[in-house]
Amino acid sequence: MSLKCIAAVCLLANLALGLRYDYHSSKPVTRSLLTYYESVNATDTCTYDVAPCDPNEWRRLDGSCNNLKHPAKGTYFVPMIRLMEPHYHNGNEPRKAADGEDLPLPRKVRTTLLKVGKSSHPELSQQVPSFAALLLMDTISIHDIEKMVLVKTDCCEPEHMNDPECTPNIIPEDDPVHRFSGIRCMNLTRPQTYQDFHCTSDKVPSPIIRATPAFDGSSVYSQFNDGQNARSYEGGLLISEEENGRRFPPNGPRGVCPLNVPPKETRCYQNQMNSVLSHNVYMVWFFRNHNYIAKELAKVNPHWDDETLFQTARDINIAVQQNMQFYEWLPSLMGFDNLVNAGVLSKNKGFRDIYDENSYPVMTLDYVIALRWFHTMLETTAHLYDKDGNRVGDMPFFDVLFRSGWLPSDNNEEYISNGFIRQPCHNPDHSIDFDVAERGLPFLQEAVDIPTSDVHKNRLFGLPPYVDYVKLFNDITVNDFEDLAPLIDEQQIYNLKLVYKNVTDIDLMAGMWSERHMEGGRISKTLGDIMVDALTRTIKGDRYWYERKNRPHAYNKAQLKEVRKYTLARLLCNVGEGVTHVTKRGFYNVGPK
Repeated sequence: MSLKCIAAVCLLANLALGLRYDYHSSKPVTRSLLTYYESVNATDTCTYDVAPCDPNEWRRLDGSCNNLKHPAKGTYFVPMIRLMEPHYHNGNEPRKAADGEDLPLPRKVRTTLLKVGKSSHPELSQQVPSFAALLLMDTISIHDIEKMVLVKTDCCEPEHMNDPECTPNIIPEDDPVHRFSGIRCMNLTRPQTYQDFHCTSDKVPSPIIRATPAFDGSSVYSQFNDGQNARSYEGGLLISEEENGRRFPPNGPRGVCPLNVPPKETRCYQNQMNSVLSHNVYMVWFFRNHNYIAKELAKVNPHWDDETLFQTARDINIAVQQNMQFYEWLPSLMGFDNLVNAGVLSKNKGFRDIYDENSYPVMTLDYVIALRWFHTMLETTAHLYDKDGNRVGDMPFFDVLFRSGWLPSDNNEEYISNGFIRQPCHNPDHSIDFDVAERGLPFLQEAVDIPTSDVHKNRLFGLPPYVDYVKLFNDITVNDFEDLAPLIDEQQIYNLKLVYKNVTDIDLMAGMWSERHMEGGRISKTLGDIMVDALTRTIKGDRYWYERKNRPHAYNKAQLKEVRKYTLARLLCNVGEGVTHVTKRGFYNVGPK
């Protein structure tokens, strides 16, 4: 029998018989490895049963069978990949500077490179960073934040600062804000890794991820990788509950919302992700959108059963989110022509198919960390507007950060939704909003600097220095600071010199903060390069990508046209609470254009 025949037989056997796979390697578990997992009580954590694949089935909630050759790749809990080899010191500690000394304190880097103050974006609205939160939560998990907020809150206490789980941000003596406050430390915990769960013997830390890596609405459908529990099994609908005349995902004991302020704030989602406010708003919109679509489908297809209605509504809901992401949100940041030239978008409105059966959905660690750059676009004083466009007050964004119960209370959803539409986001002009820099988690600690933690996490996750990304994407070899001139203005190069001794010491985040915006776009060029790489992988590796003509349950030409017409503005008009007016181009400010 030829090798091709053998491969075909193996593929057919895999489609017929479900197998148990190893999460970390995405390969079938060997008997010896399973015995080891049993000995360390890690079988449920590190292995997963994949049911037989059907080439024509709908997209699975757990992400399995997206690639028929490798059914476990692209599933919930699979590791991220790296663009380059990691940079660690002594195997798993943050890298050292070129001279062998410690790198500058992350807080020192932040205060040197980002000035603090208000700076409204001249073109883009608060919808932009809010939508970024939805996309991030679709492909990552917040277990590290939960650990820092709920479990390990004492890393700044002297007896815990050297705890292996702790890695606090130290504030320098000459800090421009805290030199007289007495605050010298900000809480931070180490990321959880597959090594912590005994899922791999690799020495290089491999951060865990509790989400499916494709853009598939996982925070709406399957927070706990068991999205079947979110279904009502009637009319294709997701289970919902009414509160103050509006429909929300149901409460339940699995929801974790310790920051809700009773008695009004009681909602804590059972099946959907309880996260930051901006994500919660979008999650509720797409949750309602699923039920809206299912009901409309039932009207025109009364003969359809629950399964057909649910799967079709979910497929459309995911498709419209993907279309908003790629054809509305991304062009507002990177420019349509840039994205067409990079192969991320198509100029025509028809089908396109660049699927590669040897690829699979996967997120790069570099992309997940680089997206934290969007903290520089966050305006943290949320302006609240009623349905008639009257400003009714302000809300410090971080005061309601993890309070899922705040949104359904009173008229808060109407006010925040209309605020997202009417309020500019922060302009990322080498500056950042005060609350992001100084009181990111006010319920946890008096001072928390989120972008400082972003720099710190560059090192904890072993990301290479910024100059390595410049070489990777621009083929520019950087030997000294002046070599950065094609990407960074002279003043910002000077600021980098103030904090870094050697150009090879610069952290990725610090370099992206310092860069000029890409030509024709509104974000750092290196951030754009990392995003293009990740998004191209998504399109090539996702067998269910909505623009494919030959995918399972593909749209016809007219149906694809309808998906492309379903814009952010349409979403808000259909399911947004108290939304009576919206900009046609949903991510842009209200104005003459």
